[in-house]
Amino acid sequence: MLRNGWTGAPGPRRPDEEPRVPAEEHDDAGQGGRTGHRAYRNVLGRDPDPAGLEGYVQGVLRKKWTEADVERELRKSDEYRNKR
Repeated sequence: MLRNGWTGAPGPRRPDEEPRVPAEEHDDAGQGGRTGHRAYRNVLGRDPDPAGLEGYVQGVLRKKWTEADVERELRKSDEYRNKR
């Protein structure tokens, strides 16, 4: 559920509920999207664009990449090399 830019139910969370996350981090891929968002922020210092994020989400979901794996892949990008 989306409310005021956040997903999840408002107020205290029951142990069986999904954590509340900013809506921009929520997608149908769930954890893959959150992992990708954190990795982009950690490595590139910005939020991902949807097209760029999709490949990393697929890596998390299909190849079981961890956040460290996504960060490693982002460090191979032209954007990262040009940022340094």
